Amino acid sequence: MVSVTPAVIIGLGGTGARVLNVIKKFKLPPVVKLLEIDADEGSKECFEPGEFIHIGIGEQVRTILNELSVFSSEQVEQVKRFLPTNIPEGIRNSTQTLDRGAAQVRILGRLCLYHNAMNVYNRLNELLADIVSKCIQDAVERGYEVDTNLINVFVVTSVGGGCG
Repeated sequence: MVSVTPAVIIGLGGTGARVLNVIKKFKLPPVVKLLEIDADEGSKECFEPGEFIHIGIGEQVRTILNELSVFSSEQVEQVKRFLPTNIPEGIRNSTQTLDRGAAQVRILGRLCLYHNAMNVYNRLNELLADIVSKCIQDAVERGYEVDTNLINVFVVTSVGGGCG
């Protein structure tokens, strides 16, 4: 009997997507779930339903940074606390939208994640609940020995990207 520990492997950004796609080629036990979080909606094509969260924002960068109009009034104060004042003009005035990635700019990735934080939080809770309620039983029925005292969470990312 093969012993397994339940796990969620989270990919952030483009590097996370590439790594998760390699992992998907292996036969994973039913207690291992994948989740890709990216501002680039193009990454979605490589994942099954429920494995991808698009955190992009379909507004121009200049609108997001200068007006903060995509955030609620409560969120604006919090965003102002982590938003640097020295954002280069080329980024601050960009007409690019953030639905195709954060363009290797970490603060833009952070804004996307913050804007979609509840979606990410809810999906993570759903994944964990699914592992506890269904996947462990399914794994046991398939002949796995499952450690039910622990769920590992692994995050795969890069140090240089916008979402990662």
